Amino acid sequence: MTDRPARLGEASRAWKVQVIRWSGPPAAWLRGVAHSPRRAALAGCVAALLVVAALVPLSRADVTDSVQFSLAFFATLLTGEAVIFALSFSPSSSWPSLREIDAHIAFREWVVAGWLASMLTAAGLLTGTLVPGSYGALLFLLADVFGIFSFIRLFGLASADGRRQLLSRTLADALSGVPSPASDLRREMTGNAVLSAYLGQLEDATARSDQRGP
Repeated sequence: MTDRPARLGEASRAWKVQVIRWSGPPAAWLRGVAHSPRRAALAGCVAALLVVAALVPLSRADVTDSVQFSLAFFATLLTGEAVIFALSFSPSSSWPSLREIDAHIAFREWVVAGWLASMLTAAGLLTGTLVPGSYGALLFLLADVFGIFSFIRLFGLASADGRRQLLSRTLADALSGVPSPASDLRREMTGNAVLSAYLGQLEDATARSDQRGP
């Protein structure tokens, strides 16, 4: 009798841990809306398109036609980004890392907008409801706009000068968070992921006498 409540309590705690873990990234993204004009613009557009879809829903045929063209353009942009990334970045390099590239080109925002659009469109078409399908079609247009923005930003990183500019901005932001004067500057810098990656690249370039390093 005592084992069953104990097992139920353990299962409930494990479920709560999973919920907290799954809700962590969306919650962190929502907290960043107040500090990021790009995220604030995306959130505002998503809310505005929901109102438009509710007030003026599209027909099933219009949703299907719109999504076909939007999806084709979405796939074209995604393929272009994959080609640029494969030709311009080395997987062995820790700088710029995927985190810095993603923050610069808004790749996650673009893909999440496309994912949400596809889910809503599919749900609307399967259930025969106009509002979700219309909302998904409008979100696909928004995803394409963010895709163009992401493609242009990534294209700017394809050159060494573009990567150095991103490096200088990111390092300036990271160094601004280091307390001054610091009792142990080296420890403070290695404790920061951005600064630690930069120091590693700098030491590697020094060891190889590579003057083109960071």
